[in-house]
Amino acid sequence: MAMRKLVFLLEILFCSHFCFAFEADSLPQNKKRLNIVLSNKSSRPDPAMISFHSQAWWNQICHKKKVRFMIADIMEEAVSRIRSIVEKENALIGNLWFDSHGHMARRVSLFELGDVEFNYQSIKEPWINEKLSVIGKYCDSNTTIVLGSCYSGASYYSAGIDRFPPQRMNGDSLMNQIAVIMNHATVYGS
Repeated sequence: MAMRKLVFLLEILFCSHFCFAFEADSLPQNKKRLNIVLSNKSSRPDPAMISFHSQAWWNQICHKKKVRFMIADIMEEAVSRIRSIVEKENALIGNLWFDSHGHMARRVSLFELGDVEFNYQSIKEPWINEKLSVIGKYCDSNTTIVLGSCYSGASYYSAGIDRFPPQRMNGDSLMNQIAVIMNHATVYGS
């Protein structure tokens, strides 16, 4: 009886060692992570954007192996440049910061990327979803995405005024939809 228990324990030990070794071999190798700061090109002098651009540029100089700063005119340019850099570096996105202005007057949470405005409704458009999912291929659950525009994470009801009734900002819906498109990345809003 003791011999049977010993053989049984050895079998379990052997099988568990084999299973753990197989599991470790099947895991993807850790890839390099890049932090990307993406901003819009300013059409007029904007002190806040100039300050942000200079800080992001300085960070890129000081941390060239980890940080990339881009200014984009149009969404396609931003997507193409991100794909190019990440492919060239054979990396995943660690942190992705979308820098833009929020617009309280529109009464909805949003951020802008180049010439496109993203809110909880526009993010459902197939052509927008298709473009963002190209970036999402380089994201995973360890990626952090920040929507750096005012009110982008607002989920409260904005007060009504003469032309606009009170309505919900829907920042939580926007962040949830971005997380799904970006391969379940963690999304933060301002």
